[in-house]
Amino acid sequence: MVSNIITNSRPKETDNWKGNLTLWLFLFLSFGYPIQASIPIFLHIPSTPINATFRGLYLFISIFLIVNSFKRSNKLPKGIKALIFFWILYGIRLIYDVSFRGIKLGDKDALYIYSFAFGSCFFPMLAVILNAKYINLNSIYKKLYSIMALSNLLLLILIVYQNGSLSLNLFTSRISITGGDNESVINTIIIGLYGDLLFVLSVYSLLFLRFKNSLIKLLVIFFGLTGLLNLIAAASRGPLVVMVLIVIYMVYFKYKIVSRRADFLAKTIMISIITIFFVLITGFLDNLTERFTIFSRFEQFGQDLKSGEKEARSYEYSSAWDQFCDSPIFGDRFTTRLDSTYPHNIYLEVLMSLGIVGMALLLFLHWEVFRRIKYIFKKKDYIFFLLLIILLIIFLSSMTSGGIGFNPGLWLIFALFLSVKYKNVKYGH
Repeated sequence: MVSNIITNSRPKETDNWKGNLTLWLFLFLSFGYPIQASIPIFLHIPSTPINATFRGLYLFISIFLIVNSFKRSNKLPKGIKALIFFWILYGIRLIYDVSFRGIKLGDKDALYIYSFAFGSCFFPMLAVILNAKYINLNSIYKKLYSIMALSNLLLLILIVYQNGSLSLNLFTSRISITGGDNESVINTIIIGLYGDLLFVLSVYSLLFLRFKNSLIKLLVIFFGLTGLLNLIAAASRGPLVVMVLIVIYMVYFKYKIVSRRADFLAKTIMISIITIFFVLITGFLDNLTERFTIFSRFEQFGQDLKSGEKEARSYEYSSAWDQFCDSPIFGDRFTTRLDSTYPHNIYLEVLMSLGIVGMALLLFLHWEVFRRIKYIFKKKDYIFFLLLIILLIIFLSSMTSGGIGFNPGLWLIFALFLSVKYKNVKYGH
């Protein structure tokens, strides 16, 4: 299998350390949270000092990379300029709201808000932008898969450790992981997102990669099932919907690039028919809603829609929209007036906090991503497609959870996706 790899101009050997350090910063900050979160859980100590230490470390590494790369001339793509300007606007909004208007995010103080937004999002994003040209993208798959596998294994171990066993009872309620001070350290949304990412990465591996031996393929299947277990145990609807959509998109991409489309289409249809037949014969759907909370939540959501019953998040959406209508140009504030939190939808949050100006920048980022999607299908670029898949998973998940300044993975993958330059270099899988 041959592809066109996405590369920058070949970096000097003396600059390789920048690429490696930037890549590990991107991976750990975006996908390594369960690794750092497991430390206070196993040691039975408060999680706040540990998390603050890691945020300080990420900030130090980011500034170090920025200082060591800022002197070189960097011609930034239009998408990156829009990304930086977006964050400058959001940074001004945060400082104005928090320091001058006294607005808080729930019970979080200014230090927490600034350390997360700037220390874990903005400065690491700049570090990735300035050092993306040094990253060897050939190595990103193995490192990404390794850290996702480790994170999901730790999540599953922590779930079993906290609940005492691995049984079907784990799927009858929403699972979150608490720390030594009995506070929630890893919430259900994070568990679901990480399970989603690993499962999709495993499907990507089975669809697009060639394995040297069957043992590696069995390991990929094992880790894929591990991610699926975490996804179901979290009982978070957003990650499950995103997973289904992304898997369908990957199958479509595979269909578009294979030479023997008829054979691939026939296999896909056959697997779908067998699956549907199995579901109908065994009454599998009825058992799902009884035994698994994640599916009963979908059933409840459907019933609420029919009856007109609103979930709590619907009121957050209404509050965010009303605030945008009151201040449509530059937005109102970075939290909802309803209960001082984010509305768990990136579009509504951008309109609420940055108005039409911020939304215009976000839509321009969409356009830049779309332009590169056209490149992927034209050149059949599997590495770039992998980055796109990660970006889509995190962005689509931000439509149902998370906030702008508290989602490092979103801005780091945006930075990497829009920063790298491309030239056609063939490589084998």
